[in-house]
Amino acid sequence: MKMSYSQCHQALIHDSPLYFIISFTSQPLKSIINRSLVCPMTQSFHSKPNSSPISSSSTTVPPFKPEFNFDLYQNIFTQLQKLSKSIPTSTSIPDSTSKAWFRELESILNLNGLDTIFLTQILHLLSKYYRKSSLNESTLKLYLRNSSFKSKWKRQFMQTITAHGWPPRIRRHVVLSSVLHSFGTIRILPGSDFLTFWYTQSSINQQQLEDWDSQALANCIWAFARLNIRPPKSFLDLWYNAFLKSIQNVNSQELGLCMWAWGKLRGEVSRAFLMTCSKRLQEQCEINKLDSQTISNALWCFARLEYIPDQSTVIALQNAFIVHEHKLMKRRNGALKLQSNPKFAQETSNILWSLTKLTILSSSLSQQQNSVGSNQQFVISNEFYRAMERRLWTISSTLDAHSLSILLWSSSKLISWKIPVYILTAFYHRFLCIYQTCNAQSLAILISSFARLQIIPENDSDFWKHWYASFDRHSATFNCTGLVST
Repeated sequence: MKMSYSQCHQALIHDSPLYFIISFTSQPLKSIINRSLVCPMTQSFHSKPNSSPISSSSTTVPPFKPEFNFDLYQNIFTQLQKLSKSIPTSTSIPDSTSKAWFRELESILNLNGLDTIFLTQILHLLSKYYRKSSLNESTLKLYLRNSSFKSKWKRQFMQTITAHGWPPRIRRHVVLSSVLHSFGTIRILPGSDFLTFWYTQSSINQQQLEDWDSQALANCIWAFARLNIRPPKSFLDLWYNAFLKSIQNVNSQELGLCMWAWGKLRGEVSRAFLMTCSKRLQEQCEINKLDSQTISNALWCFARLEYIPDQSTVIALQNAFIVHEHKLMKRRNGALKLQSNPKFAQETSNILWSLTKLTILSSSLSQQQNSVGSNQQFVISNEFYRAMERRLWTISSTLDAHSLSILLWSSSKLISWKIPVYILTAFYHRFLCIYQTCNAQSLAILISSFARLQIIPENDSDFWKHWYASFDRHSATFNCTGLVST
């Protein structure tokens, strides 16, 4: 049974691939699409609706002219929507419910008539499954390791594009960035053959990448970093040019993703790129568009790349953090939000670690070069420290071993900040709760930081009993630096 007029309209609004097949549909459906002005792939694959489609004249592949079967497309679309709404949460490994869900997904992949959009949707469903729970992550990786799903999907995707090319209505950058984003989300390497194909399709000529919107550029570089893949220089040069060209359209989230990615990839990064990002960060700060995650990503990128931003950028980021914390704590459930989400512990430790590294680097450069002067002085305001203290107190009961050790290290290295005793006491008690999860590096950082902060637990306290018990478990993995620190 074909969809009704209203059902078609709802499908267009809610995650439907039908937008991309309007060349083959009836005029009434075309008019619905034109009136709605909605690109459903915007929601599925995070692409901006105002992106201009790639001109088909820029490619040399033949146009895509299949015999359109509306009933087939409707059937596939209905099955994909059903699977999207029925993603299970794994309760064990192996899990019978998840196995049934994977079998259903494989049956769709084996259907004839799948085009590029449906194949992209199928991979996107795996990324949605992955994000459902931590056990889902393990279940999905086990499934991909023991099945031929990845190789079958790659073969169909590459063969479809090679044989039929790109339909004019399909936004090439949306599909390519979405596919790579899905691989990055589930942390599965696509393989060198697929990457070579992807590079070719993304930059089929020198102008191709410049047609990508800022979010597609951010998603693909984020995926490369998450997969620990450094793209070839030819692609990076095109990426830099395209990103700098679209910098005025880059929002704070996209900027944060890009800066995290370059901090993760490290290597040589264009200084012009970092200076442009600093300027864009200040612009976003002025209109209060930065959240603490973006602030954390930006500072972490600067610290990892050993790039000292100018003082105006440092002040803007500190002020943005203060404003964000003030707004968050004014909410009724602000403190609960900080305590219930573990990502806040990670971003907080990253902020303090980054500021500490940049402060040390700035001080070292100032001592070596008198010509550096006040422009390189890295100043952290007292207002920022007060806001940070409020957050540390709020999240102290949710810190993991890694975040706790990084926060203690930063606190012991920042000369301009004397961490309050009540926060150190909270850190001390938190260690007693999580000592079993500490590895050798965390144990070494903890004890050396306590020493620098002049915190000496009593000889008969539980601290030493737990610390030595953890040390005995990890003594074989201590390196020379860790042993010297202890």
